[in-house]
Amino acid sequence: VRYDLNHSFSFSPDGRYLVVTGRDRTSASAADDSGILYLHDIAANATIPFAIRLPFFLSSVTYDWTEDSNWLALTLDDNLIALVSPDYQYIQPITHTFGTCTSIAWLDE
Repeated sequence: VRYDLNHSFSFSPDGRYLVVTGRDRTSASAADDSGILYLHDIAANATIPFAIRLPFFLSSVTYDWTEDSNWLALTLDDNLIALVSPDYQYIQPITHTFGTCTSIAWLDE
């Protein structure tokens, strides 16, 4: 089975950061869902790469910003997500037991 590439890009809500995801090959199998996420600070011209888990359908979102752009949540692996604060160069990995995580989002309560 051949899967198409899954690339995305977006800006943080404040426009300071660019996020780009993708693969370095032209096709992938269901067993290989690895990818890369680049977090680029536009003003500083600095990029941080993350190895992430990419979904095989475009409706899944592998990262999400808080409204104030202070935190970026992203899926790293099946039971592992990361909270990233790029302004403070801080990364907090979080494990969970809810099964395979293919989408992530911040919720306002």
